[in-house]
Amino acid sequence: MLGQGASVFSPDGDAKPYLAVALGVVAARRDSDFLNLEEFCEAMATNLRITPKVDAAPVCPVDAPPPRTWEEQAADMGLTIRRPSDHQVQFVQDNRVLANWWPSKGTTLRDNNRGPWCRTGEDVIAWLKTI
Repeated sequence: MLGQGASVFSPDGDAKPYLAVALGVVAARRDSDFLNLEEFCEAMATNLRITPKVDAAPVCPVDAPPPRTWEEQAADMGLTIRRPSDHQVQFVQDNRVLANWWPSKGTTLRDNNRGPWCRTGEDVIAWLKTI
């Protein structure tokens, strides 16, 4: 027995044990349903083992292909990437420079006009898609 005055239930006699509700493991039962504290704990442990698991499928399945790099996305758009220097990237379409990007500064240029500031290759691709 749990002992005189000892209870895993609320003081007002609620049939649902506080501890069990908090853990979500034992349905409404009375103290007298258990011969001792060990039996109560065993019932909780048993219910923990049979409680249905939440489907924890990964957000990105293991067999999914890795995300496409900005270089691959540019190629998908029919653009060739040229690097005239270590600090400059050119996006070429039909042997014509469509846009320039300086990654270290984020500066872009198109038709001798400044484009938006692009911090990453993904930013440049998003901008190029609007052209």
